[in-house]
Amino acid sequence: MKGLVYIWSQINLIPMMTPLLLFPVLWILRRLLQGVLERINAALVTLVIFAAVGLGTYWSIEESPETYVRFLKERGLETDANVLAVNHGSSPLMGGEYDEVEIGYQDPEGTPLKGAYISRSRRFFPLIQEPILLPAVGDKLRILFFPSVESGFVVLTDAGKSTYGAKLECNEAQLVLKKAELRYRHDDSPNRSDIEFLRKSVDFILSLDCIDLKERDRLRELRERLK
Repeated sequence: MKGLVYIWSQINLIPMMTPLLLFPVLWILRRLLQGVLERINAALVTLVIFAAVGLGTYWSIEESPETYVRFLKERGLETDANVLAVNHGSSPLMGGEYDEVEIGYQDPEGTPLKGAYISRSRRFFPLIQEPILLPAVGDKLRILFFPSVESGFVVLTDAGKSTYGAKLECNEAQLVLKKAELRYRHDDSPNRSDIEFLRKSVDFILSLDCIDLKERDRLRELRERLK
């Protein structure tokens, strides 16, 4: 069980690992079952294998995050974690430069545990868009993890559950607002959907306590012009 959950956690984070793992497994099964499958057209068997790999990859990209979190809610644990360090690094395997966040938390018995993650959108639930705001040392996170597979945790982005969640909510609102303003200013005569999108984006960020007075005044003036 531990091994399967670990593999799933890695595929969930990097879904393009799916064909690299699934294709060899299915091909080995084909060789093992060659005697049973000898009456079936070899081309048909190969087609089925490729179709299964494609479907598995699609599932890991589209469905795995929510399914994995449901599994963790049923079989895993939810707990607080503290940010211990944020380290900057560079590696071709990581796609260049990256920031690794080290966290500390405890299991139900009170045993101290440590983990680390690189800020990819699929590490968070609900999913958030990149670029992802890094936490500060000392920030509190809320995580879901499976006992004995601590590296497979997900960071919960609910603003009501952690100080970092509140920061993520504000960052997400700012990214959405930026997108809405770009859409609004793209045309000389913005359509109704662009105006409504911008209005909702402004209303949401004004409801948060995370922008300075100058930006708040600017958005209030913008909101008045959108009426």
